Amino acid sequence: MFPFRRGGNNTRLYGVLELEPESSPDEVKRAYRRLALQYHPDKNPNAGDQFKEISDAYSVLSDPTKKDIYDKYGEEGLSFFNNGFLGEDGGELLPLLMQPHLIGLVYLLVLVLVCMVVLVPIFLVVKIDNAVTWSWAATFSPIYILLGFLLAYNTLVPFFITQRKFKMIYGGVQTLLIILFFAFLAARLDGSTSWMFYLVFIPLYVHELFSLIRRIPASTVASYRTEATQRDSDGGSPRSFLGLGYMGFLLRQYLWGLLRVWFLIFLVVRIDRVVTWSWWVTFVPVLVWFVLLFVLKKLDDRVMLNAIDVDETERRDSTRGYLTFMTVLLAIAIVIAMIFLGLLLAKIDNTQTWSLAKVFIPVFIVLGILLCCCCCCVPCIYCCCMKNAVSEEADNPFYTGRFAVPRHKLLTDYPNPTTPLATNIASGSSGPIRQPSTDPDVLTTL
Repeated sequence: MFPFRRGGNNTRLYGVLELEPESSPDEVKRAYRRLALQYHPDKNPNAGDQFKEISDAYSVLSDPTKKDIYDKYGEEGLSFFNNGFLGEDGGELLPLLMQPHLIGLVYLLVLVLVCMVVLVPIFLVVKIDNAVTWSWAATFSPIYILLGFLLAYNTLVPFFITQRKFKMIYGGVQTLLIILFFAFLAARLDGSTSWMFYLVFIPLYVHELFSLIRRIPASTVASYRTEATQRDSDGGSPRSFLGLGYMGFLLRQYLWGLLRVWFLIFLVVRIDRVVTWSWWVTFVPVLVWFVLLFVLKKLDDRVMLNAIDVDETERRDSTRGYLTFMTVLLAIAIVIAMIFLGLLLAKIDNTQTWSLAKVFIPVFIVLGILLCCCCCCVPCIYCCCMKNAVSEEADNPFYTGRFAVPRHKLLTDYPNPTTPLATNIASGSSGPIRQPSTDPDVLTTL
């Protein structure tokens, strides 16, 4: 599931607190209190870095979710978790998704979703080029399937896993608004209604209003101070405030939403022929978005590098290499998107007469590579994950961590309780599958 190996650097934080990896939560707490008192800046002014390192280690080892991830996948896995790959629910979802018996289902679901994404431009091209006579409702069917998965994720996960009922309602309403927009659009294009397009886009207006309102609680001065304080620590947000302080923080909070609203307004007035300017003018907000995306990425990278102490040469070099790689990927993606956008606008403005299939060539290339990667890499990653899971349980048959699969065959009364566990396993002997024994002699032997 993770793009890195198991058993990475997963002992350093224990060393920081002068503990063994098997230490209990109480031992972690006692070690932190002792070291924090020893290295607190008020008592030891020259130990600021040590105190920060001790605090960071305790913040991980005192959190059951982060500790499980760190014990299994080291600091790389912890960084993956802190980057918010699974959003706000990552802490609750990772333990579930990493169950070995669910990994196959997860990857199968990913493959299905990728196939649906690939089908979206294909269906649009064959419909617009009149290669088929489908209705627009049928043409949008892959989009409906994707939105159905999104609706299930936004409602079932908060309700059954994270217990965030408000988020369930909010996420479900937002997804339903997008589904409603595509239903209105299909009805308008199929001629089932004669609405103006500004009416068709009403669900998107409400969606964007919800998005802006949702950001209000996180836009207070207190939120700004918290982020400004924590962004230099492990897991902090490496966002640049553009040197504007709180105003820069607000700009980063609302920038992308305002750009989307700007684009929607330009798009609706152009489609309804309220204005007759070129389609290039209509897509100016998209071009601005591309430019700002790259510029802000570079500024955020600088903030991230500045957060690393100058004495940590190796870490700075590895981080710089990673950021450079991600910048190159972003630049390639922007170039491909600009090529596609240029071809599309030339087609819409009737300056070119080529078919829409030629316009979508850059999209098909990217999606083809994505599909090939999924078809080739997913089975390999799945096999590796299963092999790692089996190997880990073989090394530790009684592993009971959050990511473990119950080994009911090992939690049994062995035929000969006085025989060492390793001898039983090596000889392949096993007793009938029963409930774990409570016999003191058996527990002592185990």
